[in-house]
Amino acid sequence: MAVSIALLPLWIGLVWGGVLIYQAHHAKPAPWTSRATFTISHVGSYTAADSTVPVGIHGNAEIDLGMGLSGHRKDFVATIGADPNDDTNVSQWQLIFDGYHGVGRYLAPSPAGGGLRVMVRDARGNTDTWGTDQSKSAGCAVRITADTAMKDPAIREIRGSVTCHALYDDIRHTTTAALSSNFDVFAEVWCRGPKVQPCRAPQPVPVVPQD
Repeated sequence: MAVSIALLPLWIGLVWGGVLIYQAHHAKPAPWTSRATFTISHVGSYTAADSTVPVGIHGNAEIDLGMGLSGHRKDFVATIGADPNDDTNVSQWQLIFDGYHGVGRYLAPSPAGGGLRVMVRDARGNTDTWGTDQSKSAGCAVRITADTAMKDPAIREIRGSVTCHALYDDIRHTTTAALSSNFDVFAEVWCRGPKVQPCRAPQPVPVVPQD
């Protein structure tokens, strides 16, 4: 099941909609703050930071085991920060790729989809977006340098870096931007089917009382 980075918010919403709403209303503040620093060539350097465990409105990160239609995919999915058009957060960082297996190297997008997208807001309040989804020549090399289980083994701290070329710039309408980024992400492991490692099974979609 190919997943375009442009459809990442919709994809997450379809899969985790009920969990997002429920946890946003009921979860206590979490200590796990994920961060990503990134530099856009000839533009500037930025930081995105947000709590990603448990899943929240602004940030979320998961390792999804067999959650795709095929039942065999293992995806890394992370969003740090809210859309800067809609929130006081001024930067957002998103990365998704399949075939996750811990420390190692990956490519995004892959034949199954995914990719990278970052959004920033400048001092004037203008928002710009760079991503792989609108550039046929774009590509990212992802390097995972550490994957460490927390006290709760279904939560993992994942550190690494990513470099991208030929990203599409929404404002300048070019496909020449390069990006370099380092990230430190706290992610929950979600699974469907037999537990091959510590993970959380999908939760029933709860009924949330209306305010």
